[in-house]
Amino acid sequence: MKTLIKIIRKSIKRNPDAGRTSWHVNTGREAKFTFSGDKLPEWLKDENVFIKSQESNYYDSYVVIHGIIINPDILPELFKDIQEKKYNLNIEIKNNIHEVHTKTPAPEYLYKYKNTKVECKECKSMVPVNEIEEDEIYDMMVQICPKCHKFDTFNFEYERIEDVNL
Repeated sequence: MKTLIKIIRKSIKRNPDAGRTSWHVNTGREAKFTFSGDKLPEWLKDENVFIKSQESNYYDSYVVIHGIIINPDILPELFKDIQEKKYNLNIEIKNNIHEVHTKTPAPEYLYKYKNTKVECKECKSMVPVNEIEEDEIYDMMVQICPKCHKFDTFNFEYERIEDVNL
């Protein structure tokens, strides 16, 4: 007999994004810099920045460096240096935002399931459904018992939101 994993009724709420098929997602920030001067600052080390290009003058030590800041912990120091005008430094910070598309629209409701215990047919252990591991074997998803490590030894199904009286 299949065990039914029930929806927690109090967790059901309308999804504000219901029906949407695209979202704008922030995928991080990129901080570019341009430094020009004749004395290299201490923060301009390999672990802090990635140097994209460097132009120098053969007659003196004046240099122009373009790069990306890879250690965000140095930003407060750089902003302080800009305020104190220690050298010619420009920083450009840009949010990288991408549009993500899905084939299926976002569901009408959001909800959670009860952490019901189900029996492993192999070792007879009662395992909370949230502790059952999943893996992909030969392009198929299988459920793995955390006790005996056998797969597909459970017999349960999740309640469908369509079957709940709202």
